[in-house]
Amino acid sequence: MSKACMVTLGVDLSGQQDILSLDIVRTEKAAEWMAILEGLRQRGVRDVFFLCSDNLPGLDKAIEAIYPESIRQICIVHQIRNSLKYVSYKERKKMAADIKGIYRADGQREAKRALEAFREQWHGKYARAVESWENNWDNLTAFLEYPHEIRKLIYTTNIIESFNASLRKYTRNKKVLPNDDAAIKSIYLAAMAIRRKWHKSRFNWPQIHNQLYIHFKERMSL
Repeated sequence: MSKACMVTLGVDLSGQQDILSLDIVRTEKAAEWMAILEGLRQRGVRDVFFLCSDNLPGLDKAIEAIYPESIRQICIVHQIRNSLKYVSYKERKKMAADIKGIYRADGQREAKRALEAFREQWHGKYARAVESWENNWDNLTAFLEYPHEIRKLIYTTNIIESFNASLRKYTRNKKVLPNDDAAIKSIYLAAMAIRRKWHKSRFNWPQIHNQLYIHFKERMSL
């Protein structure tokens, strides 16, 4: 039976980046995410300002239950990839350029105008791609409410993608494992082997911290 290992990576208020949890799951349903987030809370993660991921099923409900004040941001890079997946190769470059007008906008109003232009240009031919942006709009553009220091931190999950890519170099030859404990042990040992690549302080943290304090002063003082 195939299962997935869900990796949670966090950045604390000192700017330190670290792996918070490794969880083996059978399906990506709300109940699985609820258990993962509840596990983090029980282990001391009191608050989460931003929770960034690709568009995973069930995650929104789990966040609402465990960290209701958390701001959900869907990874823009994943969204772009998914938007272009079923687009004709010769039209991908043009669509990508139109999408750029959305996520490179200065704010929500400009992004909305870019979305309207995107819909007018592509909905007749690629309705699924356009409607994906519309249906997930709030979670895709949450980062536009914040200054550039914070935007760079939250608009993509490249941090964890880099970790996963490095991890696969150690785990790709282990196709079958006897149980979940063996899988976790294998992944943990691989993570420790590449620890220097992900256990580090975030670049430009003093400026990021200052902006976080401006927007989340009361929650940072708890």
